Amino acid sequence: MKVKDWSSMIDSTASANDWRVVLNALSQSERAGMSVPRFEELRHAAIQTELKFLYVGLTRARKHIWIWDSSEKAHAMQTFWLRRSLITLCGPNDPIPQIAVESTAADWAKSGRLLFQKRLYIQSAFCFEKAGMDVETAIALAYQRRVEARKIASTHSSYLPAWKLAASSFRQAAAISLKPDEKKGLFSRAAECFLEISDHREAAKSFDDAADYTNAATHYRKAGCFDDALRVIQRHRSEINPTVAERIIRVVKLAYTKSYKFREAEKLFEDPEEYLDFLEDLGLDDLRLQVLENMQRFDEAASLAISRGEIVKGIDLCLRSTSSDSKGTARKALVDALWTKFSLGNTPPAQTETEELMKRAPLVAEGHSEIEMFSAIQAKQVLTLTNLGRRFVDGGNLTQALLALDCALRNPPPLKAENLDKVIRFLEGYQVYGQQVRSLIRLQDSVQKPGIQKLLNFKPLPSVLGEEPHEYVVAPSSILYSYVLQSDANKRNFTADGLVTPQEELRHVIQHCLSYRYNQSLGQLHSLAIDIQALHPCTLFTMFGECHRPRCSQQHADAKEITIEGFTKRVRAHIQIIMLLDGMIPLPNLMESWNKRNLQRIWLDRLFTALHPHTPMLGSLPLLDISAIPEFPAALPVLKSWLEERMFTLNPYPLEKWLRSYMGGVISASLMAFTFDQANARNYARKARCSWSGQGPLIRRTSQRTVVEDCLVWLSSQDNYSLTAGVLSLKHIANTATLPVDINALIHYTERLTTHLIFNYKTNRHGNTTMSLGNITLPRSWIMYGLSQSSPLDNPQRSMILVDAVGDLLDILWRLRDASGNRRESNFIYEEVDLSLVHYNLRSLVVARFCRAITLLGYNITSPGLRSKILYIFRRCPDQKPHELYAEFIQARYWDQLARAIRRTKLDTPNDELCQLVIGSENSGLKAVPGVSPVFFNSKEELIRKMRFEISPVPKPITTTLDPTAKEFIPASLMAQPNNTAPGEEEAIEEETIEPLQEPEPIREALGVKSSEAEIAAANHIYTLYRARAEHRRSPKLGNHFFDRCLEESKKDGHKIEPKYLKYFLGPLPHLLA
Repeated sequence: MKVKDWSSMIDSTASANDWRVVLNALSQSERAGMSVPRFEELRHAAIQTELKFLYVGLTRARKHIWIWDSSEKAHAMQTFWLRRSLITLCGPNDPIPQIAVESTAADWAKSGRLLFQKRLYIQSAFCFEKAGMDVETAIALAYQRRVEARKIASTHSSYLPAWKLAASSFRQAAAISLKPDEKKGLFSRAAECFLEISDHREAAKSFDDAADYTNAATHYRKAGCFDDALRVIQRHRSEINPTVAERIIRVVKLAYTKSYKFREAEKLFEDPEEYLDFLEDLGLDDLRLQVLENMQRFDEAASLAISRGEIVKGIDLCLRSTSSDSKGTARKALVDALWTKFSLGNTPPAQTETEELMKRAPLVAEGHSEIEMFSAIQAKQVLTLTNLGRRFVDGGNLTQALLALDCALRNPPPLKAENLDKVIRFLEGYQVYGQQVRSLIRLQDSVQKPGIQKLLNFKPLPSVLGEEPHEYVVAPSSILYSYVLQSDANKRNFTADGLVTPQEELRHVIQHCLSYRYNQSLGQLHSLAIDIQALHPCTLFTMFGECHRPRCSQQHADAKEITIEGFTKRVRAHIQIIMLLDGMIPLPNLMESWNKRNLQRIWLDRLFTALHPHTPMLGSLPLLDISAIPEFPAALPVLKSWLEERMFTLNPYPLEKWLRSYMGGVISASLMAFTFDQANARNYARKARCSWSGQGPLIRRTSQRTVVEDCLVWLSSQDNYSLTAGVLSLKHIANTATLPVDINALIHYTERLTTHLIFNYKTNRHGNTTMSLGNITLPRSWIMYGLSQSSPLDNPQRSMILVDAVGDLLDILWRLRDASGNRRESNFIYEEVDLSLVHYNLRSLVVARFCRAITLLGYNITSPGLRSKILYIFRRCPDQKPHELYAEFIQARYWDQLARAIRRTKLDTPNDELCQLVIGSENSGLKAVPGVSPVFFNSKEELIRKMRFEISPVPKPITTTLDPTAKEFIPASLMAQPNNTAPGEEEAIEEETIEPLQEPEPIREALGVKSSEAEIAAANHIYTLYRARAEHRRSPKLGNHFFDRCLEESKKDGHKIEPKYLKYFLGPLPHLLA
């Protein structure tokens, strides 16, 4: 049977008229005389939903259903059912059909059990009560009260009473229950309710009544009712878990002892030997130690002595023991004690206790790696510590690795005269050390790590049993102690073992201490690396076999030892140092003795010199073997970041202070930036101040542009006149005597520009095809650079301007010394000194490299005018006996002589030989040219593969035939007139038409990068703030305000200012205040 309350149709969203649509289901005869609306899907959507609900309600009943509804909206459905004879109407006076019978007690009991299973406890209790089942009624009500208690929040005031009521209900139900198992279960439920409110005493009573003696004893113990707990165990020992019983008895013994119930405690011991445990509970360790030793129980005695801090006595007792574990105990005690003595940053002086510990080390821990580490620390064996540190890292022992490497690297061996292999190994150890330090600093739970506690000599403060420590004790010998002392004095808490510090504060102290210590070590590394000779080979010794400088700080390596492999190692060492210095951890409010910006300047300049040495014999950037530098992938982002910062920090102001190193810094930084990060360099080059700011010698008068801007436009290689910009920048530097520049950077700038011009010339003649690469003759490194670059076509005749610029440079270089040997100051810098002060051989090397550059230009560009110009420049040399490095260039009178000179130049090396690119196969019958190595190819891809340099397993030495005893020659006349006779040509060539020079676009247009909207908005905001500040400073009201205050002050009583001071008081003072 089911009763359906349909009065809810009053709330139906459909109207009574809309409901009449259901009458459409009747036949024409059945609905005669009725007004029925037509069905519309949208209008009667609600009717469809209501009908679905009606269907569900009707189909739930098994036999009978009653529908009660008096609303007008139900009239349509009533009419439908009546016409179909589906319902019977019952009015108020009609008899109600009998469709139900009275339930029996068994039915009530059955319904009660069914409802109980469904956890409908109130309804179940009602049914049980109807069935006369008092026990079941009480049980159902108890469960209902437990349900109600669970719904109450633990913070509510009715929480405790609700659980107590539920527990008492279960106990009452258990009291009237006649079934033993049921009774036990009800008492257990009562105990569980008491546990919800942590009432262990009442819970224990309920467990005791439930015959659950294990839980009864446990909770008596938790409630502190030790007598009851002991009573339960003694009466029901066989029914209690043995482990739990033993644990509770131990707790009871301790409780009796602490409460001075010694007689009761003695009854719990089975034999007299347990008296030792009794003494231990009382803390009488002195007597207990003597008893153990007299009983020859050396292991226990040793453990007690070690726990009391008597490490030496404990080790001696272990050595007297015959137990197999005694040696391990002694070893652990010794290691822990040595960790305390040799914690990070704490190398103790020679002390009696330390010496006694180290004497016993071979007896208990021979061959133990940690003992070996402590011995090496005491003996300051750096190499042993470094090897141990690597071994610890491989084994995943962070703590031991940090201590070993820190002690090794804080006292590094003398590396000034060491070879590159040892330097690289040392730097690798530093990298490992840095990784370990930074990983420790990043640890969020470092304070809780036992290894870190040993390393930094602190320990957790004992806390309540079962809780994690929140405070730690820092020993006075710890490196952290001085840092903790700097905290707020009100928070200090001293104990016998040290200074108590909260966990979070200690974590910050650890991070700050390790960061500061690591930064200090990096500062020491910088100072150490500056003096390493292997990083700075001596150019004089390399080229000429001897060095004439009395205190040369650079490496004197034999020329046979100078290989490309060594060049790669030298660059690798510089990259390792840069990566290490980049790991310097920024610390707030801390003044360091070094500045990161200064470090970047120093090591970027040194990296440039390593990549672009003063002589080709020491290597060249295109020949660098990146695969032999495992750190390079990780170092590349660091290099990019440093170069970007370097470009932004280059500032020509104040001009007098920075100009000496400014232009060299611009060239070196921009060359490396456009090599390692060309895409980003094009973007930030336009934003860097150096690209648009400058004055005096930095400005090119013909266009009012800075020479730096021209340099960056060329390197960006995006403008059709980029080569023009590069050539004009070189011309400006050559013709501006007041613009200092590093000569090494200028040489490489010129060589790269020369390579660019040659490849551009070939592309103009043959297009961007394989044919354009044919018959190019250049050193291997120059070709590799040219193949890696691409730029828009430019006027090929810019080569004439470059030759003029180099000619002007050579005129200056040739005249650095006059006929009497007096030097003339120049704007060229060689290793931070004036070029006129360096040795004659070094100056001659510079001249030779410029001579080679323009000769190679004429060798590849078949222009009679260009070649005549080059010959004319060489004839201007005033040296009657030029240096052998460039003598053949100066003495040449015809172009074929210059061609032979370039093929015999002593600047070429076996690893960077002069190469001629030949299209075709090796069997083409090409006549061999002395001094030139042909490279045959049929495509650009094939050429790139052949030119790619690979280091041989057996390095190929670079040798020289230069005379090391060559002396400087001072020319007799500096004004020799050139011979204007045009020399003959060695091959038929045609003259190019020289187009008029067109100025390149400014850098912002040349780089083709526009400012973003965010950048423009930021600039406008800064400008607005600046104008507001400037207007405020210029406001006359501000000055008047201070003048009025000064005037008012001068008129006060008691202020008598002498007239000569009054005019200062009312004159300049208000302006100064404003």
